[in-house]
Amino acid sequence: MRINTSTGRTLAHLVGAMDSKRAVTLRYVAADGRVSRRVVEVHAVEVTASGDVVVRGWCRRRGEVRTFRLDRVSHFRIHRAPHLADYRAPVTPVADSVTTDDGDVVAVQPWTSAYTLAA
Repeated sequence: MRINTSTGRTLAHLVGAMDSKRAVTLRYVAADGRVSRRVVEVHAVEVTASGDVVVRGWCRRRGEVRTFRLDRVSHFRIHRAPHLADYRAPVTPVADSVTTDDGDVVAVQPWTSAYTLAA
């Protein structure tokens, strides 16, 4: 993961906003350098395969779920009011060849291969 002191603080605050269900206003710099202001209801923080930390949430401007790279957030403000709606992230169905629906749990194990934490 690529986190410096500044993005680490930003990450901590955005996770806090997510936990308290508060929207955030982001000043976001796109890959082409364009700057935009987005009001986002944060629902997940993820690490990509390339090691980028991304924030996923409902973008009120676009009216859809969007992904924002943390290192491109130049400023943020946490709103006092909670989210407008109780949004749930879309569920992606798993292929039938992978799942069985016989009602019995076959095995449960944590999924940890998608990320590694470095000290």
